[in-house]
Amino acid sequence: MSSNQLPQLETEEHPPLELLRQYQAHTLPDHLHHQIERHLLSCDLCSDLVEGMTVTPPRRVQKAVKETRGRLKKLIQAKKRKKRTFLLPVWQTAAVIIVVLLCIAFAFYQQYQIQNLKKRPGTTHAAAQAIQVSGHVVNPLGEAVAGALVLSGNQDSLGVTDAGGGFHVTLPAGNTSLLIQHPRFTVQEVPVDTSAFPLQITLTYE
Repeated sequence: MSSNQLPQLETEEHPPLELLRQYQAHTLPDHLHHQIERHLLSCDLCSDLVEGMTVTPPRRVQKAVKETRGRLKKLIQAKKRKKRTFLLPVWQTAAVIIVVLLCIAFAFYQQYQIQNLKKRPGTTHAAAQAIQVSGHVVNPLGEAVAGALVLSGNQDSLGVTDAGGGFHVTLPAGNTSLLIQHPRFTVQEVPVDTSAFPLQITLTYE
């Protein structure tokens, strides 16, 4: 899609889902990328949506939005007499709620898969060599960073930081570092020092 065909971002409106998806994929022109980046710093709603796209497979996001649109279409047909201006905020709110719930469910699913892997036959030796790593992720102001993706040095997803910026993951054998990813910050590689747990990690803005 050319820059002339891209939706334009007005000063006081939420960016369309298409723009947020392209922002997360780093395919926007520079001027739009910077506009959305500034908007995300002041809008928790859109920021949560982008974080959801980061930890949730794109197919799940598209499926969730498609299902939401279908349900809202039925709702609109049942309430034809109501003003259309009332329905747009309902769609936006419902879409954000569903995406956030999917993100939470996906994070729990990842933790569940990791726990199951540890219990499977034939993985006892590997589990014995794995390392339990805990830490705390903050921004340059010392504020907790929630929703940051914690990866192994081999870029295997291990978990997501909680609301307080904390995490507790199992680092597979053979890995000596963690990668911390968040759409607002530069990806940071952190050496794993078993004598310095919990790890204190400060991310820097891009």
